[in-house]
Amino acid sequence: LSDGPHPDLGAIRNSVSELQNYEIKLLAGNSVPDSLSTYSLIVLNQLPSIKNAASSLLTQIKASRIPVLFLIGPNSLLEQLNSMDLGLKISASKNTEEVQALFENNFPLFVLSESAKETLAMAPPLVAPFGSTELSPLMQNLAKQSIRNIQTNKTLMAFGTDKGRKFGFILGEGLWRWRLYDYQANGNHEAFNEFVQKIIQYLALKQNEDNFNVCYPALFQETDQIGLIAELYNDSYELINTPDVN
Repeated sequence: LSDGPHPDLGAIRNSVSELQNYEIKLLAGNSVPDSLSTYSLIVLNQLPSIKNAASSLLTQIKASRIPVLFLIGPNSLLEQLNSMDLGLKISASKNTEEVQALFENNFPLFVLSESAKETLAMAPPLVAPFGSTELSPLMQNLAKQSIRNIQTNKTLMAFGTDKGRKFGFILGEGLWRWRLYDYQANGNHEAFNEFVQKIIQYLALKQNEDNFNVCYPALFQETDQIGLIAELYNDSYELINTPDVN
């Protein structure tokens, strides 16, 4: 959902369209679905905005349990966004600044390849609201803001679960430039597609309560060797093996 047509949503749609079993619907202006219950994820592009507080829509979304991805840019109404208490607060300001991504190495919720992170870290800057950020302990930074090659502790992208619902935040307008840069640098959209698809899959995936599964035979003889097979998954249900198991 967007206050108006925007190339960032076109870039996201192009990446999602390559995923099997996913459908995406773009609505701009005051167009809102009659029911949100059929959707697995809602993406709000600069909503609430300075021109459209979208109060009834936000009330409807808050009453649902559907995950939400916020794309926050120069037209976002930060005061209203902060008042919703969703895990991230941004000091309200009319000013903007150009920021690049400084990706975290130990982000636990899904895995981005090193090649994708290297490409996107070199991509053209996003236009983000100027000001400090305050992140809930329940949220995880995927990337922080790098401003004119200076590393900061300000959130650029964060994801997590707050009050039983998944949320994602991207503080910056201009994702479409990342997609073009990926093609210019590599001759394809693989890095940008991986970035978008991992985010969409994490947020849209229903919460999995069995991240650690151990398989073994129910019956065995006294002389049998017993083998235990274990699988450990992160919150995007990707198979991982980094943590030690005792």
